[in-house]
Amino acid sequence: TATLTESQRNIFGLNASPYLEGRTQIVATFLGKGGKIREATIDADLTGSRLSIPQLNWAKPEDANASLRANIAFKPDDTVEIFNIDAAGRDLKAQGRLVLSKGNVTEAEFKKLELGKRNDFVISYLTAPDSSTKIEVKGKALDAGGLFDTATADEPADKNKKNAKSPLQINADVTTAHLQAGVSLTNVKFVYVDDGLHLTHFNLDAIDQNSRVKGEMTTAADGARKLRVEAADACRVVKGITGFRSLIGGNLKLQADLTPLNDGVKTESAFDGKLSIEDFKIVDQPFFARLLAAGSFTGLDDLMRGDGITFSKLDQTINGRGDLLIFSDGRAAGPSIGLTMQGTYNRDSKKLDLNGTIVPLYGLNSMFENIPLVSDILGSKDGEGIFAVTYGVRGSVDELKVAVNPISVLTPGFLRKIFQGAKPDAATPMPLPMPKQEQKPLLQPQQKPS
Repeated sequence: TATLTESQRNIFGLNASPYLEGRTQIVATFLGKGGKIREATIDADLTGSRLSIPQLNWAKPEDANASLRANIAFKPDDTVEIFNIDAAGRDLKAQGRLVLSKGNVTEAEFKKLELGKRNDFVISYLTAPDSSTKIEVKGKALDAGGLFDTATADEPADKNKKNAKSPLQINADVTTAHLQAGVSLTNVKFVYVDDGLHLTHFNLDAIDQNSRVKGEMTTAADGARKLRVEAADACRVVKGITGFRSLIGGNLKLQADLTPLNDGVKTESAFDGKLSIEDFKIVDQPFFARLLAAGSFTGLDDLMRGDGITFSKLDQTINGRGDLLIFSDGRAAGPSIGLTMQGTYNRDSKKLDLNGTIVPLYGLNSMFENIPLVSDILGSKDGEGIFAVTYGVRGSVDELKVAVNPISVLTPGFLRKIFQGAKPDAATPMPLPMPKQEQKPLLQPQQKPS
């Protein structure tokens, strides 16, 4: 009978931080031989302990009653198996087993897992000897909002190890999936498989209120891969995954060609994609407000802080080459404003370098676009209108510097490029798919003599 601290739990190989922290009152029986503990039974009072699973947005209130009963086996290979787990408390019910190796969970299987009001499912988790991980989830509810918050935190900090990720497979079938910012999807069926570097299988089918969210990756016989994602309400999907709240409405379509998969050959991850969003608004977006304020578009700035700025369509070409995202041919158009965009973003250094034009009164400003010669002289390119100012955005995402050149509004379109930033280098071509080679028999059947 004892009250164990974290350091004392570490002695027994029961380090479960950050899931279990603080003091734990236990009544335990340990059995062993030759000075080594082989097995144990534990009856623990977790009322004063801190329990949490950040990935599932769940934490036990410190004053809430909770208890745990389990059997423990200490294996010769230094792994620890905790089985016959039966944990209960306020908004807590868990029954299953865990396997720990050096403080990390390598295997988990729970036939019941109820955590708070937003988690009620069964789960199977297995990390194989080759470090590949397989996760299967099925049930009534899953709070997945924390998964997006912790995804980047788990990435290795060592740049040389960023491509050394282990293969991952996820299969989920839940009635309700809670995302960030109060967004929930229902009837969610999700399949994700990668080989540690490339996506090999992807399928998403869910209902967002009264609309569908669909995603699919197809692989051709020659290894060519195509990814497609569609959402009738882009606002809710983007907000649920990223937490971004300034997008209202929108019909989203994303199509991308991914690096072809060739048997036995792993090339650098790359994609060529096109993003399209129709009929949406931007409301109360601080960065966009800085951009409009720098260009002295006071009326548009006030509009964005009120009902929002309406756009009929956004089209953007995005090429991914390793850590580098290349944006080109970007165009957003609405009755009060138009925008063009080009540039790059480095996902490793988190540095952004964008430039383009802002077109005020786009509906009126673009009326000469279809008139030959006039549009060629006064306009610069499709989407830039007759009167426009150039802008540039550069720096780390936490400290972006915005610059707008108001003089460019008086400059004919064919000279306006002087005020724009450099156009990003074109993305290097992706590897071509490899045709399937027909297998020829090593020995040809001999003809019978006539």
